[in-house]
Amino acid sequence: GILFVPELYGAGAVLNECAIDLVCRLERDRPGLEYERVGLERPLEEVGGVALPVVRLPMRPATSLGVIVEAAARDHRMRARGPSAAARLDARFVGGA
Repeated sequence: GILFVPELYGAGAVLNECAIDLVCRLERDRPGLEYERVGLERPLEEVGGVALPVVRLPMRPATSLGVIVEAAARDHRMRARGPSAAARLDARFVGGA
């Protein structure tokens, strides 16, 4: 169907321009395909001449993609503020070993 986003979410939900900080690649889940589960380092992809971090997200039936993309975006924001959850967990294991 066709949606009119300003009517559904308000005029503030539509912007003329916006900064892009993260690329989420939605990929069809295939047997044997490996995904980075911990995420200590993010690969970069060039978009419009700017290198941006990329998260590859597997698409599976009956999965709420909105929740998964939002979790990836929140994780990206937290990484910008300080060490990621993956880095803190790695430090605990390396530091405790």
